[in-house]
Amino acid sequence: SDETDDPVVGTLEETLPEQGHTLMAYPNPFRTYTLIQIPLERDFFEQGILEILSIDGKVLRELAVQLGAAGRQEVRWDGTGRNGEPLPPGVYYCRIVLDGKVYMGKVVKH
Repeated sequence: SDETDDPVVGTLEETLPEQGHTLMAYPNPFRTYTLIQIPLERDFFEQGILEILSIDGKVLRELAVQLGAAGRQEVRWDGTGRNGEPLPPGVYYCRIVLDGKVYMGKVVKH
């Protein structure tokens, strides 16, 4: 079947934020782990939650992040879900909300 007929595919793709609210990750694609970079526009010094989502928007993992001073903060994700089980290869999204702004990025697990 033609993928464009499937309403689920691409839903998150369409909601990716404008430039500046994009999370970058390295390495990407990754096999064992990736470092997701969170741009902090100000000092936070509070806990944030970085979510790992499936392509259809299900939250697969929540990573608690101790946010610090303004700058770039890295969070390591090892490609596992909530129970520590390795997630299958594919496309995943990472998302965090800071000051009411949604930051999102796309990572590919091999």
